Amino acid sequence: MTTPTLSLSLLVLVGAACPVQAFRYAGPARLAAAVTGVAGLAWYVAPSTGVLARPHGWWWCLAAVAVGAGAIGVEVGVVAALRRRRVARVALHGSASRAVAAAVVTGLAEEVLFRGVAQHLLGVLGLPAVAAIGAVAVAYGLNHLYFGWDTVAQKVATGLLFGGLYALSGGSVLVPVIAHVTQNVLVLTVLPRLGGRP
Repeated sequence: MTTPTLSLSLLVLVGAACPVQAFRYAGPARLAAAVTGVAGLAWYVAPSTGVLARPHGWWWCLAAVAVGAGAIGVEVGVVAALRRRRVARVALHGSASRAVAAAVVTGLAEEVLFRGVAQHLLGVLGLPAVAAIGAVAVAYGLNHLYFGWDTVAQKVATGLLFGGLYALSGGSVLVPVIAHVTQNVLVLTVLPRLGGRP
């Protein structure tokens, strides 16, 4: 949807995305449905150039997989640094099929909301790219406050990575979606554990 008022899309985004966090208390199935609904709404109200743009080159999709895998190291490193601990081992999950499906939907929803709508609109409104990436990364991090301040710090760091991918790939939300989904799937199948103090 293209509207003459750019802030209308942002208003719909904020008005829908913030209340959906209440579904965290209703269980994973309802949260997944709520996040999917908000992603659909965001896709509908998003400026078409912010969501449907193609990357400058398809190699960006491969770069996104590498960044998504590397984002795990960034997030683990942030928590390890905050807690002054080291990564002791990596453990594999046994059954994660439902969680992987939720990870795909969540990654898609968050990237449409934060990069495809918010970052795009901030750029259209005249905010320099670096400032837009930073502002959206902070908003993305605060969206995870429910999980604690360590998680907020992790998500700000990966929000900067995903925002950078979005900007450098030519404003294609597909690239950060691939990175985010790769990260989520790997986090759910390979779980780094923090050990004791070095």
